[in-house]
Amino acid sequence: MNSCTQDFLDQIVEDMNLLRKKMIWEADSYAMATISAFLFASANKRADIDRYVTCKKYLKKHVNLFSEIRGIAEAIVITKMCLSDNYEEYLTGVVDTYKKLRKIHKLTASAYMVMAAVNIYEGGGIARADENIEKLEAVYKEMKADHFWLTGDEDRPFLSMNVPS
Repeated sequence: MNSCTQDFLDQIVEDMNLLRKKMIWEADSYAMATISAFLFASANKRADIDRYVTCKKYLKKHVNLFSEIRGIAEAIVITKMCLSDNYEEYLTGVVDTYKKLRKIHKLTASAYMVMAAVNIYEGGGIARADENIEKLEAVYKEMKADHFWLTGDEDRPFLSMNVPS
């Protein structure tokens, strides 16, 4: 293994251990800390634990207790908030995009919908959210028509990575 790869992996392990201490009550804290550490590393940044705690408090204060954003996707959203320049604006954008998706899909609240909202928001901001949601839904409907049993809600986050332009 070359030294760059070793350094990258060492950073992930160190960050994961630090983050895990702040995820005591999270569902599967080991997996969530690992995902978060990988997100920091992929952005070429070290985990900023103080900012993570600040973002976590902000999310808990501004997102409804029963929202899917506070579910299994919470650690990912908090990490993305940490990586953004303005975490308050980022969370507002993701929440607004999520609400737009929920208006269309009233019965399918899930972590997949949250991840789709994150991708759509990051792909064009709130200004292009409606347009990108339309594109996502058009592609999803085509897939569902061609592969009814193989297409489900879990496909939306992956499709939303390709829809925004």
